[in-house]
Amino acid sequence: MKIIYCIPSLLGMGGLKRVLTNKINYLVENYGYDVTIVTRRLGDRPPYYPLSPKVQIIDLKLESRHTNGLISKLKSYLSIIFQYYTALKKILYEVKPDVTISVFSFELYFLFLLNDGSKKIVECHGPRYFWSSYPAKGITKITRRIRNRIHSLLLKKYDAFVVLTHEDRAAWKELRNVYVIPNPINTSDQKASLNNNTVVSVGRLVEGKRFDHLIRAWSIVHQNHPEWRLNIVGDGNLRPELNSLIKTLNLEQTVFLKGESKNIIKEYLSASVFVLASEHEGLPMVLLEAMSFGLPLISYSCPCGPKDLIQNGVNGFLVEPLDYYGLAEKITSLLSNPEMINNMGQNNYEKSSMFGEEKIMRSWNDLFSSLLEKNIF
Repeated sequence: MKIIYCIPSLLGMGGLKRVLTNKINYLVENYGYDVTIVTRRLGDRPPYYPLSPKVQIIDLKLESRHTNGLISKLKSYLSIIFQYYTALKKILYEVKPDVTISVFSFELYFLFLLNDGSKKIVECHGPRYFWSSYPAKGITKITRRIRNRIHSLLLKKYDAFVVLTHEDRAAWKELRNVYVIPNPINTSDQKASLNNNTVVSVGRLVEGKRFDHLIRAWSIVHQNHPEWRLNIVGDGNLRPELNSLIKTLNLEQTVFLKGESKNIIKEYLSASVFVLASEHEGLPMVLLEAMSFGLPLISYSCPCGPKDLIQNGVNGFLVEPLDYYGLAEKITSLLSNPEMINNMGQNNYEKSSMFGEEKIMRSWNDLFSSLLEKNIF
């Protein structure tokens, strides 16, 4: 089976890139698929996450130009889409894939128009909440509403639309082509010992991840558990701001911004609790990964994902979104109870098999096969 994945970028750390890389490698190595990635901006740099040498990469080298003014930005945006459309059309007619997949980027607006014979799938790694209900004002609020309506109309034209959670599936009730397939994780025999006084959080240092909330919560936790430390793994544009906050709260000896890590397994295994303070997610890979290493989970009950994964008091705690006092309370409570840490960790370790690669990738293979079988009849 030939598959084309349209992925905006393979550069830099990120949950989406990591999960797509793992999925593609699995399809190539375990199902023998012929996979081509079409990316818009790779240049001469290698992908951040290692890809199987059997995967072909086509880099279109389409860089967005930074312009000022609404009209200039619109012209630049339309120019990129036209160039992308022309290049992708040529590639599809040459490669002749059985399936073409968009990850909800530019190609969403025109991929269904290309009559190359391939089945067209859109997979979404962010909740509809972000486009429809996420707080916004002025022109941003208006454009979000317009874009949300356009997305709804366009997605009806695709053979399948894949979301990560049942919570998000319910938000697309007007569509009849929606499938729920969670992200897969690499389950292993490795399990955190849970005897280190370390809490870990992983993600890009950007506003939506709300690491500022986590740091403020930790300033409260630290008063009760000065022997514990918080490791934040990841990088992003808010690093200087977060460093400043750490200094302001006098937490330099207990909160550590560790930057990006290619050995993320080590970070999980050396921790005893995982915390997520995001405002919104798709299905947080970091929660799934922490679960697979047997870490208890504490998270804001943001849309979407945490409520699909965490059962309060069983394998972790859910906290009302943006309530960092509540976050601090749950962290403090859990750190005071080693027995609960171990019980929750064991529950997560056992539950993680539900999201194992073999099971989840079988769902993808079944979806591909069912769509192609429709061509026979």
